[in-house]
Amino acid sequence: MKRFLSGATALSLVFALAACGDDGAGLDEGDLSDEEAAALSNVVMQQALVSGFGALAGGFGTDGPQGVTFSENLSNTESCPMGGSVSVSGGVTGDINPNTGASTVSLDIDMTHNACGVQDPSSGMIFTLNGSPNIGVNLDMSLSGASGSYSGSYSGAVSWQLSGRAGVCSLSINYSGTINSGYASVDLSGTVCGQSISYSG
Repeated sequence: MKRFLSGATALSLVFALAACGDDGAGLDEGDLSDEEAAALSNVVMQQALVSGFGALAGGFGTDGPQGVTFSENLSNTESCPMGGSVSVSGGVTGDINPNTGASTVSLDIDMTHNACGVQDPSSGMIFTLNGSPNIGVNLDMSLSGASGSYSGSYSGAVSWQLSGRAGVCSLSINYSGTINSGYASVDLSGTVCGQSISYSG
C-alpha cells in the first residue's frame, strides 16, 4: 500500500515503518494463523508509525531539528487508538543541508506497549499488546527534496491478546523502500510469530 506523505512529514512518518530491538528468542509464539500473524505485524507497524512520529515531534520541539548536524534524545508516550499506550525512548542523529534540503537520518528507538489496543485496518482484527519486553526501531534514511530511500529492520517481542486467546510473539523484519514526490513504497520480509511474511507495495 502506498501512503501519501509530504515534506518533512514524509521523513518523520517513514521512520516508523519498521523497527529493530531484542530478538525475542526462546519465547512462546502462541497460536496465530498466517493471516493473524500478518495482521499483528501490520498493527505493530501502524503503532510504530504514530509513536515514532510523536517521539520525533516531541524530541525536536516546535522548530524541528536544530543545526546542520543534529543529535536528539527522544522520549514520548502515545495513546493507542483503542486504549492503552506506547512508551517510546531512544535517539535520532543526522545531517541536513540548509541550502538544498538534502538530509541523512539514523533513528534508534525502543517501543514498549502498555495494554495498547490497535485494530488492523485490512482484516478488522483487534489486538491488545504489551511489551515483552519491547519492539525497537532502527532506520537509516537519505532524502533529497521529495525523493529518497530508506532501509532497516525491526525485531523484538510483544505479548498479544486476540479474540480470547493470548501469547507472546517474536518479530524479525527487514525492510527497505523509496520516497518519490511524497509517496512511500516499502518492501519487507521476515518472520512474525514463527510465520514467514513478505510484502511489497
